[in-house]
Amino acid sequence: MNFGFSSGLEFRYGKNGTAILTSVGSCNDKHIIVPEFVDGKTVTEVDDKAFCRCDRIISITLPYTVSRIGKQAFSWCSKLEFIKASGVIEIDDKAFMGCGVLTDIGIGSRVKRIGKKAFAYCSELTSAVLPNGILEIGASAFEGCTSLLEVSLPDSLKIISSGMFYACTNLSRIVFPQSLRYIDEFAFAYCYSIGSIKISGSTVLNQNSFFESNVKKVS
Repeated sequence: MNFGFSSGLEFRYGKNGTAILTSVGSCNDKHIIVPEFVDGKTVTEVDDKAFCRCDRIISITLPYTVSRIGKQAFSWCSKLEFIKASGVIEIDDKAFMGCGVLTDIGIGSRVKRIGKKAFAYCSELTSAVLPNGILEIGASAFEGCTSLLEVSLPDSLKIISSGMFYACTNLSRIVFPQSLRYIDEFAFAYCYSIGSIKISGSTVLNQNSFFESNVKKVS
């Protein structure tokens, strides 16, 4: 019995009794549910490029045991709308880049790192409420998310990386944390919909942080 879990997925074994999800294999499910254990081994990772350019899956649910989503793991999955990854700690570079219909990212409070271009060009993503505890969000993580309307950044974040929200043309509401110390170059470049923003007086801005945006007041 698979208790509703998807069958046909491919895994490889890691160290210390772990299993790593490597590809969709022969699984034909559109809504994939990944098991917590495979052959008695705990599933802890989604491998680099595991589902890259898979044009079938609509949603994927990862068990709480999965702590890492690898580089380009789901990049350019043209039909992926939703992912649940409540136990994830690290979302690596370009993990969801180019998922053009992704609307919901169900990440939990354990996440510490979001890599470079992790959600770049997710053009249907409308909001990003990022849980407290995130220490690093890489450069251009949300670049080209043209439907993104609002962002709430966690209190744990101290640096907004280069190009993090580059060309998010409809982004109009941003909640900046008091902990924020620096906003890097082009972080909000070409964000035409931003008006007045409220930033702590101790936050340092690069001269090009809001390049070609319509920010009228920084208070």
